[in-house]
Amino acid sequence: MRFAIIGAGMAGLSLASMLRQSGQTVEVFEKSRGVGGRMSTRHTPYASIDHGCQFLGSRTPEFEKFLEPLLEMGLLETWTPRIIHLNGERKNPLKQMEPGLERCLKDAALLMEEMLVPVGDMNALCKYLATDVNIRFSTRITHLCPSRSGWEVYAGDHNEALGWYDWVIVTAPPAQAGELLPGYFKHLAEIKKIGMNPCIAILVVPSRPLDLDFDVAEISNSILNWIALNHKKPGRGEHPALIGHCDFRYSNQVLEQNPEDLKEQLITEMNRLLGGAIGSDCHEVSVHRWRYAQSDGNNQAGCYVDRCHRLAVAGDWCLGGRVEDAWLSANKTYQILSNTLI
Repeated sequence: MRFAIIGAGMAGLSLASMLRQSGQTVEVFEKSRGVGGRMSTRHTPYASIDHGCQFLGSRTPEFEKFLEPLLEMGLLETWTPRIIHLNGERKNPLKQMEPGLERCLKDAALLMEEMLVPVGDMNALCKYLATDVNIRFSTRITHLCPSRSGWEVYAGDHNEALGWYDWVIVTAPPAQAGELLPGYFKHLAEIKKIGMNPCIAILVVPSRPLDLDFDVAEISNSILNWIALNHKKPGRGEHPALIGHCDFRYSNQVLEQNPEDLKEQLITEMNRLLGGAIGSDCHEVSVHRWRYAQSDGNNQAGCYVDRCHRLAVAGDWCLGGRVEDAWLSANKTYQILSNTLI
């Protein structure tokens, strides 16, 4: 069978790999220039920064089994960061630190699991999954048209026909998936009810060394809720590089503003939280807007499969929002397809 997969993130590439291993013909369409989605890395002349997903972990035996050979081959390494908690209400947050791994991590389950990172870049795992997968980059799918032989897929402003497929699987966020799927898709109403929260990220490459005794700061009472020293992760460069994530409330408030207009506010707040460690002169400061960062609910569907119309939807948001959830969603989709159709 011929499968079209829309999206070259963790869910799409995991599913593509599973289908290819079972002998299916798979083509992946990705609107950006590379793989990874939120598992992306921004490269600068001085340093690289993981500006989306920060780490991954395993809470299920299925995903743990998937990760084992990747750890053995050195694609993944354990990351054991020094984690502190900063209270943004304090005048000098860094000098008035609160102890904290137990306090700072909102999800207590993280205390029981390893934090893993792909070596080099966050998208190294997705690049590995993309090996030998046929991917069309810079291709924005605009609509799907049913035909006697399956589905015709169209892309771009001129609705270029890209070919026909027996199945189409969408791994985009729910709002984007809802725009592509036909009105008769079995689970369309359910998908359209799912909301996603945004996250504004600030990427900073200081021009001077950083004298900081931590690797990650979880933050309360500030527009920033996470700061990580990216160069402290395994396999990264030595030049200092920081990533800051804003909380959902602030991110929603400024979502439609020009990211360039947020730079000064965010770098000022980061510098304040870190006691002026960054300084006023940086090699690079940029702001990235993740419009669809995290599901705002507790969806446990796993995936959405319409056997009658040969359409499916998968993604981390079908379970929660973790990298593991993306893989589990892809795996569940594959199991349904393999048990009933392939």
